[in-house]
Amino acid sequence: MKKISGILLAAAVVVSLGVMTASLVVADVTPATVATSPNRAGEEAVYTIVFTTTEDLAEGDYIRIDFPDGTDIAAVVAGNVLVDGASVAGITKVDERLNIQLAANHTAGPRGVIVHNVINPTEAGDYTLDISTTEEPTSVESETYTIAAAATAESIKISPEEITIMAGETQAYTAEAYDTYENLIGDVTDETEFAIVEPNHGGEWGAGESEDNVYTSNSVGEWTVTGNYTGLTDTATLIVEPGAPETLNITRQPTDATAGEVIAPAVTVNATDEYGQAIPELSITVSLGVVEGEGTLHGTLTQETDDYGVATFDDLWIDLEGEYKLVFTATGKTIESEAFNIAVGATAQLLIRPQTASITAGDSQEYEADLADEFGNVVTPDVTASVNFEIDHASGGTAAGNVVNATIAGTWEVTGTYIPDADITGTATLTVEPAAAVDLAISPKVAKVTSGEKQTYTAAAEDEFGNTLTVTAQTVFEIEPEAGGEWEDNVYTSDSRGRWTVTGTYAGLEDSANLEVDFSMCFIATAAYGTPMAEEIQILREFRDEYLLTNPLGRALVDLYYRVSPPIAQFIAEHPALQLAVRAMLVPALAMSTIAVNTTLATPITILSLVLAAIAVAAWATRRRERRDSAYA
Repeated sequence: MKKISGILLAAAVVVSLGVMTASLVVADVTPATVATSPNRAGEEAVYTIVFTTTEDLAEGDYIRIDFPDGTDIAAVVAGNVLVDGASVAGITKVDERLNIQLAANHTAGPRGVIVHNVINPTEAGDYTLDISTTEEPTSVESETYTIAAAATAESIKISPEEITIMAGETQAYTAEAYDTYENLIGDVTDETEFAIVEPNHGGEWGAGESEDNVYTSNSVGEWTVTGNYTGLTDTATLIVEPGAPETLNITRQPTDATAGEVIAPAVTVNATDEYGQAIPELSITVSLGVVEGEGTLHGTLTQETDDYGVATFDDLWIDLEGEYKLVFTATGKTIESEAFNIAVGATAQLLIRPQTASITAGDSQEYEADLADEFGNVVTPDVTASVNFEIDHASGGTAAGNVVNATIAGTWEVTGTYIPDADITGTATLTVEPAAAVDLAISPKVAKVTSGEKQTYTAAAEDEFGNTLTVTAQTVFEIEPEAGGEWEDNVYTSDSRGRWTVTGTYAGLEDSANLEVDFSMCFIATAAYGTPMAEEIQILREFRDEYLLTNPLGRALVDLYYRVSPPIAQFIAEHPALQLAVRAMLVPALAMSTIAVNTTLATPITILSLVLAAIAVAAWATRRRERRDSAYA
């Protein structure tokens, strides 16, 4: 909506009116209704403006009309203006503003202003104008009025202006008419005749049940679409690309070749759509269809068609002899070539059979050999008698004719040399596994632990050739029943003090080792609980390891304890009746040790002093009681 606001300034009025200096009166107005005849863009029209003033207007007063931008009032003269059917005293004009001076008094009420010779804006659309009767900016906007496009079409536009479709697809076009000012008059598709300029486009307008503005494409190319409406024309560009591939044709079939040799001449495949038009830039993939053979297709397996719809496969080759076909695929379409043969190549190597083998140490492996090309295709079968076989010396083996043996475990290379031509050789891999075990050794042979500690054992077996087998996981480890403790696979947790025999058994073989178990360093607690594996002793050990052995004072206290406690522990161990009493005495020490594990360093040291003192006092009291009882006895 276009609008010019009327801002009335006294200075502007005086300047515009020249000698006419009559002042404007304040008179409120209601929104006006505007009628134009005719109402078409750019045409000369009569404007009828109806509004209401709420106060009387006197002779000499002014009514001011601000027309919207684009309105031309240059041709308006006083004689062309009427207010309430009466002539006016005069007018002044500034751009789109018209000042009308009244020639008579007008009472408050409906007003009608008629202005001739107004040229409508050239742009079609909705507009408003402003009316006022005062120097103050109290103008009132009119209701909307419409300026329509000119009646006569001067041009048309067809749509879409440019578009690309595939052959066989349809495209609908529309046409719109515009006046000389490029205002849209309306849709004229039904009245427009559409055509394509070039004669060989191959398509059809209005095919089947389609409307006349719908084109069914055919030939690939860039075409010019025209629209004609009452002699007015416009053009658009239609690009038609090939449709989906309908047909693949092998225009040059593959020919016989030798293994590893490029198939020549190059194989070519042509792709066309349903109209037989070549499809450029289409990816075509080739794979191998096997009639008889185990070969692999090599080369560039996907090619794009050129401008003529032809894909050229110029580097394809197959490694193994046989009869094959080539299979070409593109977007769901497939075609298979004629069968062709791949022959073996020239002799390039000795092919030893088997390529990989496994034996037990001391056993032998029989080999055969063929002459083959570089890809392993057999040129001359079974030339075993003409081959000299050897095996790595480190294997401890020898070759007698085509029979190879070895005694040392490992993976070894067997080499064959073709006697008529020493340059022709081949290799194979022989894996030798250890033979049956004849001896077993467990380790360590001698070990010493503190009661409660763990000892790990391993086991190794040897065959008659000295090959070693690690058999720890398969070996059963045992210790004398009196030693106590427990096994977890090959790990023994010690218990009773003494010198014990550890036995390992594997596949009927046996070996032994010596294990010495000494008292736990928690002498008194161990004697009291009867075993170094008691949970209470574990708490005391944790306290010792984490808080005492990590500082000089703690180490001194532990050293003192180790010096004085063994005889006390021995005494308790020899008098089972005392164990329960000592356990009771250790309860406070255990509680304090448990707390100390989660406290600062000073607290554990203090607690240890108390613990050691408590243990020493308890031991002293116990021993004193025992002496007293002996004396009375």
